[in-house]
Amino acid sequence: MEKKIAVLWDKDKKLASIPEAAELTVYSFDRGKWQAAESLDVTGLFEGGISSVRNRALELVKKLGNCKVIAGRNITGVLYNVFDSEGFIISELNVFTEEGLEYLYSQIAEQLKGMEREREEAMQIPAAPSETEVKGDYFFDFSLLKNTGTNHSSKSTIIPFLNTAEYRHLEIICDHVMPWFEEEMKKRGLNYIVKERDDKKVSILIEKKY
Repeated sequence: MEKKIAVLWDKDKKLASIPEAAELTVYSFDRGKWQAAESLDVTGLFEGGISSVRNRALELVKKLGNCKVIAGRNITGVLYNVFDSEGFIISELNVFTEEGLEYLYSQIAEQLKGMEREREEAMQIPAAPSETEVKGDYFFDFSLLKNTGTNHSSKSTIIPFLNTAEYRHLEIICDHVMPWFEEEMKKRGLNYIVKERDDKKVSILIEKKY
């Protein structure tokens, strides 16, 4: 991410919220200090209907290029949604100083590193049952997968396994017994045991009949 921050100002050159904004100044860190690189006139950015505001915001996104951080007072509403959907980091800034810009950027950079670490950790969590050391016995901690923020559902991860895998036992760890679970077990003629664990999660042990 380029070391740039776009700051919203009102007509009196005070930090502004979106409705008050008259100018958007892009500050860039160059040669050891923050300095103004470009200023854009944003007077009337928030005027008109939602579609007009959105279109002007998208034009502004193009002009900002590789600057992906916007700071000002109380950035909300339609413009927040547009900038957020375009991958911008939106921050509140109450006092403008060079030190303040550096602190804000360092906080954002640290936050992004943390998000990247979380994504990498999430990728290590199995998205389907995996075989244990005992052949035919499988284990799946859906509760961990659920908390990664991915779009995996219990049905999309467990039912394909039940349809295709050769297994004897499958243990599933989850927060609760899924609403669809009992009907699927009856349909397949499968026995299962539900136990509450010490951590308040539920262990479901399925045994396949032969």
